Amino acid sequence: MGDDIPSHGANGPVASHRHADADKSSAASRRKVLFISQQCPWPKNSGGNIRSYFIAKHLSDLADVTLICTSPSDNEKLEAKSELLTFCADVQFVDGEKSKTTLGYVATLARSFVRGSPAFIEHNRFDQLAQAVENLLQQHSFDWVHLNHVDTLPYVEIDDDVPVVLDTHNLNWEYYVRRAEHTSNPVMSALFSRDARLLKAYEHKAFARAKSVLVCSENEYHKVKSLDSSINVTVVPNGVDCDEYRPFEGDAFDNEPEIIFIGDMGYAPNHDGVLEFINKVLPTVQSSVPDAKFTVVGRSPAQSLVDLVRNRSDVEITGFVEDVAPFLDKAKVFVVPLRFGAGTRLKILQAFSSGLPTVATSIGAEGIEYNHGEDILIADDSVEMAKAVCSLLSDKEVYNSIRTNCREKALEKYDWNVVARQLAESISTL
Repeated sequence: MGDDIPSHGANGPVASHRHADADKSSAASRRKVLFISQQCPWPKNSGGNIRSYFIAKHLSDLADVTLICTSPSDNEKLEAKSELLTFCADVQFVDGEKSKTTLGYVATLARSFVRGSPAFIEHNRFDQLAQAVENLLQQHSFDWVHLNHVDTLPYVEIDDDVPVVLDTHNLNWEYYVRRAEHTSNPVMSALFSRDARLLKAYEHKAFARAKSVLVCSENEYHKVKSLDSSINVTVVPNGVDCDEYRPFEGDAFDNEPEIIFIGDMGYAPNHDGVLEFINKVLPTVQSSVPDAKFTVVGRSPAQSLVDLVRNRSDVEITGFVEDVAPFLDKAKVFVVPLRFGAGTRLKILQAFSSGLPTVATSIGAEGIEYNHGEDILIADDSVEMAKAVCSLLSDKEVYNSIRTNCREKALEKYDWNVVARQLAESISTL
């Protein structure tokens, strides 16, 4: 298969759209879209799920959405279906689990080397989902197919019969280039570099064959266009519900000097950034603000991280929480100390909407429109980050100025209702 985009699912050839047998003659009926996602976009407990949820929700204003995805956990299944059916015409969950064992990862690598395809794609191939998508495409007619991230590409045949919209979330090849640069294990670095190379070719061909490609930022737009200027690319940024995330009503500058990070701690860049902050930034901050504390909110923290701070009163690792809003309300400064990764961080948009002044690295703030010193502070090493955090903890004028400006930026640029208009524009010509 080499670097070619596959036209076959894990169980054999995926049904071509032209084999669908439903009648599409009624011009008065609402359009229909098949939304394919590896992961169920509920609960909204990760950046990927949040984007998927709101994109599907706003697509439902424009068409009848049939959502097909892998099933959430048993205890979340009923709630997820109930919530998603509030805007989807149909929701289909596909049961089963991909192997997460060491043997499973070895099998993934073996398939990757045999097929010459990215390990990322092979890891996310899911036989049951491939079959379920094939059945839907044989039984129904859709006006377009929405692929939620590039790892859903193996489940459809891109042809000229029905348009395919590919929402990238982030450029995967960039992520693996940076993973390769930030690992000390030479074997893993080589494997990450290989996947970066294969993914760049894979994504290039996918973008060229899709009717429309959605990216999250101007930066990604230009990178995709640099691959091939003829690719039809539209920026549909990540967003935030500005009604849900509102500024703390009191004087936030009077809050305790609590610094907060929010993110999925099972995601390697988040784990790395938090460790960097605890080990190198926090001690410098505490030399100027002795009672400063650091709170890490997010699911799946590594046991090594939990053990590291177990006996410390100045660092709290919460693990999963139902609602992050109370943590944003009581914090004074938000930090995004990422040293690698790709895409845009919805956590920053939540902080912006909450009027919570933020310090981030350039990579942490990548893809978000900002003005350093006005609505955010950018710091790319531990010394500069500590200095920026201390300035917010101690300078009320700077603090309140950034607090006001970041909220205005969220309302003007990133509220999901604003993003919805860009989404509608992106599919207006399909």
